[in-house]
Amino acid sequence: MRLPLWEPFRCLTCHQDQDPELSGDTSLNPFGEDWLANGSVWDLNLANMDSDRDDCTNGFELGDADGNGEPDGNVTEQSSNPGVQDECGGSGLVEERTWSALKALFDQR
Repeated sequence: MRLPLWEPFRCLTCHQDQDPELSGDTSLNPFGEDWLANGSVWDLNLANMDSDRDDCTNGFELGDADGNGEPDGNVTEQSSNPGVQDECGGSGLVEERTWSALKALFDQR
């Protein structure tokens, strides 16, 4: 299964360089390494990891907390890059635990 969202970070989601084919630098960031180790498959296992160790799961950063391949709610782009240690969730509008609890409520409908 492919990543649910890849904008706005595109290649930087997995790679150290924005355009690895053009630059020839195909080195991977921590998320890219975990992606490869996970068989290049997006699933709950990879969604639950925190590849960049910024206290935010890959699933939350990619907008698919349950790893089912579908963006959560009305999410249209990554909130932050799972391969680069940054502010968890970018905007910080909703904390990860809060979002997970809200999603669980809606999933029970």
